This record gives sequence, C-alpha cells and structure tokens, in this order.
Amino acid sequence: MIQLRLTTHAGIEDVVEKELRDRALKIGCEITQITQKPFDLDGQILVESSDSSLLEIALKARSVFHVMQQIDHFFLTSELSDLDQIYAEIFALELPEMDTAKTFRVTTQRNGKHEFRAMDVQRIAGSALIQRYGKKVNLAQPDVNVRVDLYDRLCLVSIQETQEALDQRQKKVWRPRIALKTTMAYAMLQLCELEGTARLLDPFCGSGTILMEAATLFPDLDIYGRDRWAEAVTGVKENIRAAHFSHQIQIQEGDARDLAQDYPAGFFDAIVTNPPYGVHLGSKINFDRLYQKFLYGAEKILQPEGRLVVLVGKGRGAFKKIISQRETFQIREERLVNTGELYPHLLICDRRSQ
Repeated sequence: MIQLRLTTHAGIEDVVEKELRDRALKIGCEITQITQKPFDLDGQILVESSDSSLLEIALKARSVFHVMQQIDHFFLTSELSDLDQIYAEIFALELPEMDTAKTFRVTTQRNGKHEFRAMDVQRIAGSALIQRYGKKVNLAQPDVNVRVDLYDRLCLVSIQETQEALDQRQKKVWRPRIALKTTMAYAMLQLCELEGTARLLDPFCGSGTILMEAATLFPDLDIYGRDRWAEAVTGVKENIRAAHFSHQIQIQEGDARDLAQDYPAGFFDAIVTNPPYGVHLGSKINFDRLYQKFLYGAEKILQPEGRLVVLVGKGRGAFKKIISQRETFQIREERLVNTGELYPHLLICDRRSQ
C-alpha cells in the first residue's frame, strides 16, 4: 500500500480529489481512499492505493504543489523536550530510502507556537538520521529529501517526491512582481466547467497564467486576453510566444471596464479572471467603479447561461453588492481560498437567461 500526502491551496482540496480520481480512472488505477484535510490541515490531501502507479498520477497533477510519500506521524508530548522527542522518533524510523541513498536533506514546514525554529527541527532530525544511517547531507541535490513537518503538536514525517513545486511548470519570459499560481488557475478553469470549442476571456490577464493553463487543458478553446498596461501586454505576448500558444490565444491592450465597447454581445462562453486584490497592485483602485463597469461589460459579452469565475479580495463586498443589485448574475458558489499570504474569495457566477 502506498500513501501519499499532497499539498495545495486551502479551499480547492475537492478539485485535487477530482483530478486524482479522473487521472486514476484513465489508467485503471484503483484508489483505496482519499482524505481531504487530514488531521484538519487545510490544503492537504492523503491518498492511498495498492497500485504503484499512484505516484505517477500524483506527479502529473496540475492542482498540487508537492507530492510526499507519507511515512509516519506522532504528537509531541510532555515526557521529553520537543526536540528530544523529535530526535528519538526520527532515529527509530525505518526508512528504506535512506539505506540506498548516499546523501539526504531534511525539509521542515513549521506552523504554530514553538520555542524553536524550523531550522532547529531540521538540525535535530538530520542529526538523528546521520546517527542512524551514516549518510552525508547535501542541501542542493540530495538523493532523499526527508520532510519533518510540524503543525502545532502534530509531526508528519514523509519522503518528498517532487524536486520542485509542480506549480512551476510555466517557464515565463516575463514575470510581474505578483502573479497567480498555475495551480489556482487550474482550479478556476475546472470550476468553470468549460467544454468543446467555447470562447474564454481573461480581461485582467497579467502574465497570462490563466490563458496558458487554459490552452494546455483545452486545445480547441478560443482564448482571449487583455490588460490595460502596455508592459503587461508586451510581456504576456512574449510568454505566449515562448510557450507556442500564439495560434490559440489572442491578446489585446484594453481596460476591463470597456468590455462592452470592444466585443460583440454574447461573444464569450466564459470569463475566468483574477483582478487586482487591493493589496500591493490594487491599493489605489476604486472598487465600486471598477466592478460596476466590469460587471456591466461582462453581462453584455457573456452568452446567457455563460459563466464568470473570479477571485475577489479587498473589494468583495462591493462586488457582491453590485451583483445583487443588477440581478444579471447568480452566485452559484463562493469559497475562501489561500493564494499565498492572501485569502481572496473565489466566486463562481452564472449569467442568468433573459
């Protein structure tokens, strides 16, 4: 039996489960169990199978950051000091991967209040592994990466199978200071439930994360992107060209408040987008005015029963108020998600038929 622990954004754990089950079904891999938020940990998934192809499936997942083979877990008690207990527990573990490895490293994520740092956990766990297995540490290119993660009093021990986070798949020529992660773009597109030869628009396209993820997932989709900043338009064109998507993605310089002027009525089947949150880039934005004009344009250019999927941060109250007043859109679903240090709301809205 293989048990994997996967990390993702808090709030899209169900998207990860669906992706894993869909991928497993395609190759005939029987999944024994999937647990969302094991140990009440947001953004984590445990998946089990007796089929070794589960690892291959997980490493291809587009909704996941890291894939780890879950080995053990324990809770810190008061019988020993926390670091002494971590040393003893790690020293006692049977890790077959360490038997054949020449080098290793320890990686730690620490959440909660402790009288020590993540670096201290790495040092003490590394000492235990050196004492037990006699292997050398290599921080840059280890044969084995042992994860010793601490969440309050819970310690999870695993072997990390990913060398770098899976969300780093888009190799962009131009990168702005702040950009949406590909994992969140994947989730937004899946929740949009796109089909066939539909038309998709991202009117706040930035570096093109949503556009290029959509082109990868849906090769028959007609994809349009726009941004009001000339630098972004130039940059996203470079990214699209480098990714060989120029034949599928059209880019235009333009303001998201002018959609009704630039596109025919009912032209798009879906809008999937990530406006400025109001932190850093959007700190001076008048959200009432932005969302009034954006939603007016969106209702004009979306087909009846078209879908709008949008991440909304600081201006969430204004956005929802405008939707309720206009009555053109119905909020089908709202979920709080994590996109790093921020917790925007992901809104899935259906354009009402008239």
